[in-house]
Amino acid sequence: MVAEVNRIATGGKAPDLTIFLNISPAVGMSRKNKQDGHELDRLELEKAAFHETVYEGYLALARENSERIANIDADRPIEEVFADIRERLDRLFGF
Repeated sequence: MVAEVNRIATGGKAPDLTIFLNISPAVGMSRKNKQDGHELDRLELEKAAFHETVYEGYLALARENSERIANIDADRPIEEVFADIRERLDRLFGF
């Protein structure tokens, strides 16, 4: 379902690289809830099952498109996440 929504939204176009910041929905929502002054939006207010379904869809996309989708473990210190993103961008741009 996620792939179909993306296809419709982009008119079938795909970027050269997608950065998938892989973090479980529970951890992601916990971080959102800890942000000072952040008011949850309509999607953030959905039930946990919705977030799990979307997350599973993105995991499937990352597995099916591993050459284009960088699956970055985002449940680590920001410096490590940034280093992984930088490495993928450097590879894409030939540095």
